[in-house]
Amino acid sequence: MKRGILGSIFASATFAAMFYIVTLMQPLSSQDVFAWRMALTGPLVSLVITLTKDWPAVIASLKDVQRRPGVMLIHLLNAANIGAQM
Repeated sequence: MKRGILGSIFASATFAAMFYIVTLMQPLSSQDVFAWRMALTGPLVSLVITLTKDWPAVIASLKDVQRRPGVMLIHLLNAANIGAQM
């Protein structure tokens, strides 16, 4: 439960800081900022998964998709949601 609370606080703080950080990137266009967000999301998520030692959960999720291919639809919907938010 503590990890969830800390994760929520970190996400809220990062979201709030994003508005200030964008002003520091003034010469970049909005498309450039979006491209940087897309390019950095994968490596940063992988880093967080590594630091929290959650790779077994990722592997279990992939095995679940192998057993029940319909689960991939849920993953695709989540990916579309994240893409829309970015």
